[in-house]
Amino acid sequence: MKESTSSNKFYLLGILVVFVLAYLPLNSFLFALKNDMFTGYLAPKFIMGEAIHSNQLPLWNPYISFGLPFYGDMSASYWSPLTWLIAATSGYNPYTLTIEVLLYLLLSGIGMYYLSGCFAKNKYIRLIAAISYMCNGYIVGHLQHINWLSGAAYLPFCLWSLEKLHSERSLKWLLLSSLFFYLLLSSSHPGISIGAIYFFAAYIISKLLTDFKQHGLKELLKSVKLNLLFAGCLLLLSAGLIIGYADIIPYFDRNQAVDLSLSLNQNTDLKSWISGLLPFATTGDDIFFRSDPAFRNIYFGLILFVLFIASLFNKKSKKQVFFLVAGSFFLLLSLGGLIKLFTSKFIPLLGHVRVNAEFRIFAILCFTSAAVIFFNSLLEEKDYYQKKLKTVIVSVIAVLSFLFLYGFINLLMGKESALQYISTAQGIFFNRDVIKEMLDAVSIYDALLIQSIIQITLLLLLLNALRKNQMKRIFLIAATDIILATLLNLPFTGVGRVSVSTVSAILKKSPPGIPTPSLQPVRYNDTLPLNEVRLIGVWSFYSKQPGSAKADLYPVKLINNYSYYLQAAKDTTLRITDMPFVYISDSIQVKKPKKIKALTQENIVSYKTGELHLKLIADSACYIVLLQNYYPHWYYKINGQTYPVLQAGINFIGIPLEKGENDVRIFFNPIRIKTALLFSSIVFILYILVLFIPRLRKASLLKQQE
Repeated sequence: MKESTSSNKFYLLGILVVFVLAYLPLNSFLFALKNDMFTGYLAPKFIMGEAIHSNQLPLWNPYISFGLPFYGDMSASYWSPLTWLIAATSGYNPYTLTIEVLLYLLLSGIGMYYLSGCFAKNKYIRLIAAISYMCNGYIVGHLQHINWLSGAAYLPFCLWSLEKLHSERSLKWLLLSSLFFYLLLSSSHPGISIGAIYFFAAYIISKLLTDFKQHGLKELLKSVKLNLLFAGCLLLLSAGLIIGYADIIPYFDRNQAVDLSLSLNQNTDLKSWISGLLPFATTGDDIFFRSDPAFRNIYFGLILFVLFIASLFNKKSKKQVFFLVAGSFFLLLSLGGLIKLFTSKFIPLLGHVRVNAEFRIFAILCFTSAAVIFFNSLLEEKDYYQKKLKTVIVSVIAVLSFLFLYGFINLLMGKESALQYISTAQGIFFNRDVIKEMLDAVSIYDALLIQSIIQITLLLLLLNALRKNQMKRIFLIAATDIILATLLNLPFTGVGRVSVSTVSAILKKSPPGIPTPSLQPVRYNDTLPLNEVRLIGVWSFYSKQPGSAKADLYPVKLINNYSYYLQAAKDTTLRITDMPFVYISDSIQVKKPKKIKALTQENIVSYKTGELHLKLIADSACYIVLLQNYYPHWYYKINGQTYPVLQAGINFIGIPLEKGENDVRIFFNPIRIKTALLFSSIVFILYILVLFIPRLRKASLLKQQE
């Protein structure tokens, strides 16, 4: 029986209302996203949009760390259709990047709404699951990490479409599942992609085993064929992404397993598990938790939490068992420590994941799904389950009462508290800096006190609503819980003190389009005041002057670029801070090619992100040194002949010149990548078009077992 479209629209409107209220500081643009969002993620997307609007195909980004290929930047979501859509239309700026983040938040809720429909018929159950997942602790904790949010947004769609593919076996779901998985892979952090490989492999294996046990070998072979079709369609669509990443991996400084000393403490540790019940309690006291606040939160709603706990003590379906085992596995992975030592050695690819805490999104997805299944059983067999659920709720209230007393007693004993700050602060409700400082003063004892009161109140209301079987009231309780939990945590892990307009005003200092760089020394490329650098990051990323005097804090770095900065740090004579982005040298065989002649702006005929055209007269045989990283696919054309560029010094590009007039065009031309980009684009459009053809969309792939 098909779902009512109008009914779904009504419930999706409920998701939208909670989304607006829970993320009001963000969607009002009064508070900008903090830390990495603008200092790390905005720059490549911004330059990509500027290149497209200058009628240039974005293949090489010349402004980050002396240049790197756009298509190999795994933090920029280059292969994501949404990235191209925004870059090619409005372009990227602080507002459009914030809107993209908001879109992922909303999509995460919508995706969970549809996924939970595979496990529960009641729309209120699905709505509670949707808003709980949309505002879960992982998402609220990582609002500054857009490629972590995109992963969280697409995961429910991937699982939903795969469920539908196995149940309906139609071309529609084959293409939709391929598209959703491609969106996940093309926009997410590599760690999430690695986690997804293991999660969905386990899911498919469980499906195959179920088919074999229920229907025998014949049905198993059909399921194998179905999954091979899915894998083939996904690989076809992902050809460009695979070729692009394969191109950079040999030259990428993180192409080996990460140093365990950098990874062992990037965890969601055991102490952080308190956030499953009290998310606000993990916002401060770094000495107590000893981890980044962004890594601590595993909250997925108070109602789903008690349902999940209750499900552990009741009979379970096979799906519940799968979600319980898979969720526990990923939660343990997020612990790091000894588990990281073991998994990095014995489980392929996990050693390449630096931040173990990102695996907790799979745990939250699994535990949410398990709770939804139990919730559905509760409504179907109310008398059997309600007594046990009430016992769990009363037990949780008892735990919360103890935590309330613990926090209250410590505050009475004079432990640090935000109340002490409030008593001395002036103008609290009118000054965002004062409000932020007050929130920063919140101690773990304050948080225990505040959150315990909220949770106890909500659980008492829940007991009453369950007794009367009032699903609408249960949803309102869930919405209140989710909105309060999100708003309490946003100032700590989501938004900063300044508005989006403040960040946007800084970006407007960047020259429009892709201008011809001036021939100023590299040291003048970073000229932004420190207070503005803290908001937007390295200014040379935006000033459109290639090169940076010091190593840039950016996750993607080429091996030779890393080597240059490492050697320059040890031997300051190797620094090229006094050089322009292009100059003439008599030798490129030394570590630092010296400048023997300066070029003028008149020598530059044209400039693009991946191309430089020069005309000059050389007094003798010499070399052009271009301060861009030496990388495959760079060529130069001189006197009608094309050659690969030479390496100059540790990591730059050299071009030999003959005495006399020289007309030189230096260009980046990755033909294989261009072909792969075109191929993937055609396949993507083809999949979309087929979905709009009813006759093809409804085509059955395999005859289903009666």
